[in-house]
Amino acid sequence: LREDDYPCRYGGPRALCVAYMQDDKTRNVLHTNSGWGRRVDVAAYGTNIFTGRDENGKLRYFNGSSAATPIVTALFAILLSMDVDPMVAKRLILDNVDPVELPTVLEFFIDASTCGELGVPDWKFY
Repeated sequence: LREDDYPCRYGGPRALCVAYMQDDKTRNVLHTNSGWGRRVDVAAYGTNIFTGRDENGKLRYFNGSSAATPIVTALFAILLSMDVDPMVAKRLILDNVDPVELPTVLEFFIDASTCGELGVPDWKFY
């Protein structure tokens, strides 16, 4: 088992492996703590994602690929709600990505705006 395959290789052909980008809206840069490797499919922002307030009213934020994955999942769910076949939805996502800068080898992030012809909102996940 190659290190750059874990944990993405366990998802098989139906899975999307998601990395997370820095909270830097001026350029697309993979976070230095993000997973990476030849099996990573896409990246979405996963740094300082607002999640609400705690019991004292303090703003709460979430970080990591566990914060980025719901963004990709939301796009996938929108496509499925439009009766798009799951494998076609995956292909639409993978075929519509923009480059991500180093520090690691991941080269793409999710761009939902390119699915606009299907009626998907014009979003880019920066």
